[in-house]
Amino acid sequence: MNQELTELRELASSRLTELESLQLQYQESLRVCEQLKMDLKTLPEAVVVETTEYKCLKSQYSVLFNEAQQIKSHLEEAKNLLQTTKNVHLRHIEQMEVVNYLFSTPCLCVLFSLLRIYSIYFSLSPFPLLFIRVTNLRVSGNCGRR
Repeated sequence: MNQELTELRELASSRLTELESLQLQYQESLRVCEQLKMDLKTLPEAVVVETTEYKCLKSQYSVLFNEAQQIKSHLEEAKNLLQTTKNVHLRHIEQMEVVNYLFSTPCLCVLFSLLRIYSIYFSLSPFPLLFIRVTNLRVSGNCGRR
C-alpha cells in the first residue's frame, strides 16, 4: 500500500508540475496576444495596403461595385422603357377612343336612316305580313339632315 501511495504522490507531483508549466505557457501566450493586439493597433496603413489579403479584397470590392453599377443602369433603362411603353399605350388608347367616337356617330346615323327607310318601305308595302312599323325613332345631331 505504501508503494501505491508513493506512486500516487509521484503522479500528483508530476501532474502539478505539468499544470504549473501549462499555467506559465498560458500566461506567456496571453502576454504575446496582448502585445500582438498593441502591435496591430499601431500598424501603419501602408503595411496593411501591401498585404495580399487586402489587395484581393480590394479587387473583389471593385468587381462587385462595377456589377452593382451595371445592374443599376439596367434598372434605370428598364424603368425608362416601361414608362415609354406606358405612354405609347395610353396615347394609342386615346387615339382608338377618338377613332371610335368619330366612326360611331356616322355609323349610327346611317343605321337610323336605314331603319327609317325600311319603316317607310314596309309601311307602303302591299304585303301585310311584312309590315313593320318603327315608331318614335329619334336620332341626336344632324345624321345627314341638311
